[in-house]
Amino acid sequence: MLRLKTILQYRYTTLIFLLIVILISFIRYNFKEQSSININTKEIIGTILDYNLEGNKLNLIINDKEKIKATYYLKAKKELANYKKSILGYKVKIIGTLSKPKKNTIPNTFNYQEYLYNSNIYLTMNVDSISFIGKPNTIYKIKNYLIDYINTFKSKVYLNMFIVGNKKYLDEDTYNNYKSGGVLHIFAISGMHISLLSLIILKLLFKLKESTKYLIVSIFLILYMFITSFS
Repeated sequence: MLRLKTILQYRYTTLIFLLIVILISFIRYNFKEQSSININTKEIIGTILDYNLEGNKLNLIINDKEKIKATYYLKAKKELANYKKSILGYKVKIIGTLSKPKKNTIPNTFNYQEYLYNSNIYLTMNVDSISFIGKPNTIYKIKNYLIDYINTFKSKVYLNMFIVGNKKYLDEDTYNNYKSGGVLHIFAISGMHISLLSLIILKLLFKLKESTKYLIVSIFLILYMFITSFS
C-alpha cells in the first residue's frame, strides 16, 4: 500500500483534492444561512452536544437535523440536580419557540448571527420545558465520566482546557487577560499535547511490539478526537 507522502507526490491527486476542498468551501459559504427545520416547529428531539449553566440559565447546543442553540431558565431549585453531573450526549425533548439569531444593529460590533452561522447554527430556541428521553452512547459516557472526575479538582478550569478542550469554565475576565497577553494558545489542545500523550502511552507499552504499540496509540487518538469534540 502506497504511503500518503508518495500519493501526494502525484500532481493530479493533489489537484483533485484541492478542487474538492474549494467546492466544499464554496457550498458551505453560499448555503450556510439555510435551515432545514421549519421555524414554526415547537418540539425538538435531539442530542446535547454542549451546555453551560449560569445561575438558573441553561444554554444548550442540541443536534436534531442540525444544531440548535437553546436557552432554558430553570424554574425550581430541584431542577439543578439534573445538571450536577455532565449531561453531554443525552437525548432530550425540548418544547419552545424557534427564531433566527439577530444581526448586530451597530456596525463593526459583535455579530451574534454570524458567530452562530460560523458554527453551523441557524436557529435559536427559547425553551419552555425540557425532558430527558435517552441516555448517551459509550463515547459520551466516557467523556462525561472524565469531565465529572476533572471537576473534583480545584484546578478544574485549567484541566478541562488541557484535557478535553473545554473553555466554558474559564471566566470572561481571565479569558480576556490570557488573550491580551498572547498566551491563550497555551491552554488549547495542540500538537504538543497530542505528542506528549502519545509519547507517554508508547513508553508505558515499551514491552509490546512496535506495530502493536502504534496500533494502540492510533486507536487512543481516534477516541481522544471524539472526547475533545475534534477541538
